Amino acid sequence: MDIEKVKELVKLIEGSGLAEIDFKEGNNRVRLRRNSKPAAPPSAVAAPQIAEPQQVQPESKLAGTVISAPMVGVFYRKASATSAAFVEIGQSVAKGDVLCIVEAMKMMNTVEATCSGVIEAIMVEDGQPVEYDQPMFNIV
Repeated sequence: MDIEKVKELVKLIEGSGLAEIDFKEGNNRVRLRRNSKPAAPPSAVAAPQIAEPQQVQPESKLAGTVISAPMVGVFYRKASATSAAFVEIGQSVAKGDVLCIVEAMKMMNTVEATCSGVIEAIMVEDGQPVEYDQPMFNIV
């Protein structure tokens, strides 16, 4: 396995809240674990970033088809900084329509709708890391 790929995995785990990454390529396998000691509590002075309320909705209220992350990576709502988002809340989508991109190890992986319907919720912010099987969209 290329050392650059291992370095990318280390950067990915350092830049996210992930505790472990297990990656297999051919006959090679790499498992990285973060130190299990709890981190220091965040400073009370730092203001938390607040998501746009129309995009993030509690998972417990979802009643449609949940589209989850197929892999660990970074979630992108649009193909480039200047292009429009693939989908918006309230937009109708057909099975196979591209919903987002998940970047993993500099590979851009499109995530498609598994059913037709209307986007009810977008549960991840653009540019944020996602974990495997983390809910990203709800389609009703």
